[in-house]
Amino acid sequence: MLCECLFDVACGAWVFGGMGSWNDSAPFLAYEKGLEPEYDKLTHQLYHHIQHALRYSANHCDVSTES
Repeated sequence: MLCECLFDVACGAWVFGGMGSWNDSAPFLAYEKGLEPEYDKLTHQLYHHIQHALRYSANHCDVSTES
C-alpha cells in the first residue's frame, strides 16, 4: 500500500511536461524577478525527489507482501 501511494504521489507531482507545465512560464518569471538561481535549484530538487520516489516504489516494494 505504501509503495502504491508513493508511486501515485510521485506521478501526481510530475509537472515537467504538457501545457501549463513547470517549465512553461516559470523560468521567464523567475528571470524577471531575479530568482533564476532559486528556480533552477528548486527545479533540480523537485525533479530529483520525484525520480527518487519513482525508483524506490519500483525497486524496493514487494507487491506479494504489500497489504
